[in-house]
Amino acid sequence: MHKRPYEIYEEIRKEEEVEELASIIDKPSLEPNEIWKISENNFLKWRKKHDYPKILNHFSNKLNGFEDWKKEFKLDNESLMSFGLSNCINPNPAKDKRKFIIERTWENEKIRFIFYQNIDGRSYNLGPNPVKHKVVSSFIGYIDWCNSNGIKIMNDWADNGIISRPSTSHPVGSPLSVKVSILDGLELLKIGGIEIKADNFGLIKPKYFEFVNANYLTLSGRIATQNHQLVFENSFVNKLTCDRIDLALVQFNNSSVLDFYSVDSSMQQWAFNFCGVTGKAYNSDFNTVSIYGGDFSLDFKDCTFYKVDARQSSPKDLTYESTYRTLKMVYANQEDDKKAIEYFLLEKAIERQKIKKEIFNYRRWAIFRETKKEEFVHKIKLIPIISQ
Repeated sequence: MHKRPYEIYEEIRKEEEVEELASIIDKPSLEPNEIWKISENNFLKWRKKHDYPKILNHFSNKLNGFEDWKKEFKLDNESLMSFGLSNCINPNPAKDKRKFIIERTWENEKIRFIFYQNIDGRSYNLGPNPVKHKVVSSFIGYIDWCNSNGIKIMNDWADNGIISRPSTSHPVGSPLSVKVSILDGLELLKIGGIEIKADNFGLIKPKYFEFVNANYLTLSGRIATQNHQLVFENSFVNKLTCDRIDLALVQFNNSSVLDFYSVDSSMQQWAFNFCGVTGKAYNSDFNTVSIYGGDFSLDFKDCTFYKVDARQSSPKDLTYESTYRTLKMVYANQEDDKKAIEYFLLEKAIERQKIKKEIFNYRRWAIFRETKKEEFVHKIKLIPIISQ
């Protein structure tokens, strides 16, 4: 029986992947250009041998209660590496803080992954066979566990942000070879400081990058990802340059994307979730871009938006006013009145919330001290004025 072209291609690809793994698996470190060239599977296998153990050892030694959290939910290092450290550590933005370990069955093949919602018993058809889901167990992520138990991840920290307070160093004579450390001494894997271009087939090998230093990364030209996402999570992607790129399916989660620069580029299906983003974009198209939470402060000039949407992660987040104002101005400049009005109203809603907060925090001067009831009545009278 003759093999189909796709089957032949898959056999060749698997053989090449085996050879590739053999050439890197015993290397204690890889250069950024080597990391970008290898397959995602081989990158994960190399990381589980050489990089993830360093990170987990640092977590165990530095993060308060980390080992207790693992024991409480019966999570070992192999599980954390397989599911992704960020998936296990990051907070769940939903009210129900549980995360669920799901077993998915399709064509007698079973895989396990983490999902932030309970999808036990749900199924759908993929071809002639159903895809079934079963909840194996559930647990609370490390950050949510610390918050619920009043534990600071580091003794002198005011918040429990896992990539807060980074330290950086620039080797003399090598301005792009910046080193980034978090959590009092954990140096992150360096994948930045280089320019990424497509190969002869117009492709790159996108990966799930977590806890990496991608500072001073440059993406240029038309790049295809074979419908795979390029993901950065709990990472630093500062000084990212997009130079005349045409690139889809990029996601940033809980990452720092400061001093972002884009020129003459086209970006489709990008997402920024709980990220700090600053920088400038010139003559660039943004198509189906999602911005959720965080702080998004890009300056746009001669840019075009299509289905670019932003939402604050919580009604209590009053720092999102500038993000709504930015989107309002871009949509207004391209004469999309419907979207411009939408973000104008969202901007004004936050503005009113801020004024109300100031009023309730304001103490009126008086010769005689007011009772709590008198003070409350006075503030209530002011609210209709600012709500008009």
